[in-house]
Amino acid sequence: MIEAESMACRDITVNCRNSKHTLLRLCEFLKRNALELLKSSVGVLGLMARAGIRCLDRLLVRVYRIQTITEDPLCILKASYSRAREEVVLSDGTHILAGDSLIEIHLWNERMSAIGSSAQAGASGTGLVWAVRFLRRLMVSLCYVREWAQGQSEWARFVAVHGTFGFIPADQVELLVASARRLGFDLRLRKAPGLRFWTSAFWSQLWAWWLMWAYNPTSRQGKRLRDMGLVDVWMSRATLIGLCV
Repeated sequence: MIEAESMACRDITVNCRNSKHTLLRLCEFLKRNALELLKSSVGVLGLMARAGIRCLDRLLVRVYRIQTITEDPLCILKASYSRAREEVVLSDGTHILAGDSLIEIHLWNERMSAIGSSAQAGASGTGLVWAVRFLRRLMVSLCYVREWAQGQSEWARFVAVHGTFGFIPADQVELLVASARRLGFDLRLRKAPGLRFWTSAFWSQLWAWWLMWAYNPTSRQGKRLRDMGLVDVWMSRATLIGLCV
């Protein structure tokens, strides 16, 4: 009996020592790899967050009946119809009344990420390369918008094209107005909400910021959420019709 108890005690002692050794090895492993484990966890959470934003984006496309106007990979716009919320006078004299029919343009977010990937090929002039590619594809896309609109019942009634972009810093809008006008656009800063989270404009801006992060993270380089603005983009019916003749 005494020998059995002695052997049991020795077994317990050995097991305790082994457990202690295992715990020490585990602690050493965690200490050496804590940073890598943290980075991996953050990476997984980031992937999950991006997937969630993209799923919500696809849901909103259905809810707002935003339509694909062509399968051409150069097209970066989708479209829907909306009504003007207020009276607007464009630079070419087009007078838009509240309630007038509009073609609403929406950025095709998956295609925007393709522009970002292509622009990364130019190391020193990434921003310029991206801007040039974006403008080229935007003009091609507007031609597709015109073709799509001609086949819609609202074609005879719409007075202008409208979109809201959230990727332009508020203090740069005025610098872009003249260049945009030469291309047939009117740019107007609607809101610069900053970090005033109690305003609806802030949440619209935050959603645009999240979309940039989810689809084209490089487009946020050098930008801050607090500096961004919601920009109304307008093009008159006459300009759209004459754009691709």
